[in-house]
Amino acid sequence: MFKNWAQTDIGKVRADNEDAYWCGGEQDWFLALVADGMGGHQAGEVASEMAVDIIRRIIQANLVGSDITIDEAKDMLCQSVHVANNQIFHQAQRHRSLSGMGTTVTAVLFFNGMAQIAHVGDSRAYLLREGVLRQLTKDHSLVQELLDSGSIAPEEARYHPKRHLLTRVLGTAPDLNIDDINLEIKPLDLVLLCTDGLTGELSDSEIKDVLTFLPPDQVPAELVRRALDRGGRDNVTVALVQAGEEL
Repeated sequence: MFKNWAQTDIGKVRADNEDAYWCGGEQDWFLALVADGMGGHQAGEVASEMAVDIIRRIIQANLVGSDITIDEAKDMLCQSVHVANNQIFHQAQRHRSLSGMGTTVTAVLFFNGMAQIAHVGDSRAYLLREGVLRQLTKDHSLVQELLDSGSIAPEEARYHPKRHLLTRVLGTAPDLNIDDINLEIKPLDLVLLCTDGLTGELSDSEIKDVLTFLPPDQVPAELVRRALDRGGRDNVTVALVQAGEEL
């Protein structure tokens, strides 16, 4: 019912890859998620891997079949993110070397012709449908707040000196606000998940060109290649999910 392709790369500047991702599921449902960790001495890598593993395990343990409602899917996915947040936070409290670690997460649960999204941070989810690319998530960042207030123009955002300052992440506080989005999925929809190592280097129009003109199985590798060619200043992770012809 769903096909997926993914690729991650350390980039050309960072010493470690602090991104993590997972894609998988059963016949009736499918889960895709990406996370971008932060924190010194590999703490970011710990945070992102914890988030991906905890969310994956909770969904796998609790979702049986696709016969659930939107509200049930929302509660299940958001609860898994809350659990991940709490465990990352308490792990950082117990170990000094992990102090201050955190991670973004963007997770999409596909089921019964629907998609439920849980989102925190500046990793993103996009939808390509009938040649139109739409950003589904909204960055939790200082730059996004400046854009919303009209203080900067969109073309300034990718190069703003404070573009990496996030206003919301997993693991840095016991409480967390999660953006939840749901949408109907149509046959052959493409849903792209990515960390800011991609969107910091490529514009939405460049991403759309790759999604539009290449076969889906070639898209992640090409997007990563282009981000590296632009400088690869951050870890880059891309996960692409295609809905089947019949849902």
